[in-house]
Amino acid sequence: MKVKSTVAIGIVIALCSFGVFAQDKEPQKMGGMMKEHGAKMAEMHQNMEAAWKEQDAELDKLVSQMNSAQGEQKMSAMAAVVSKLVELRKKDHEDMAAMHKKMQSEMESRKK
Repeated sequence: MKVKSTVAIGIVIALCSFGVFAQDKEPQKMGGMMKEHGAKMAEMHQNMEAAWKEQDAELDKLVSQMNSAQGEQKMSAMAAVVSKLVELRKKDHEDMAAMHKKMQSEMESRKK
């Protein structure tokens, strides 16, 4: 009787251990995916910041030209600033829509 209960306990321990080891692989896989996702996000963030700095420099130049302009040239310079702001806003909206679409696509592919 003792042998049977010892064997039964051994089997239960073995099955529980197998379940624990099988579960360990999934979090490792998820951890790797999260690290990869984090690296992609960091790269995207750096690219956005670089683009913003470039855009800010362009706007600074246009505003400086506007501030130093006189008479009729001032109106043209103001129009250039407003046009650039509208262009950048539209580009930001396009970029955000593209990023949103990409993120949705990635989330859908992970579900499969």
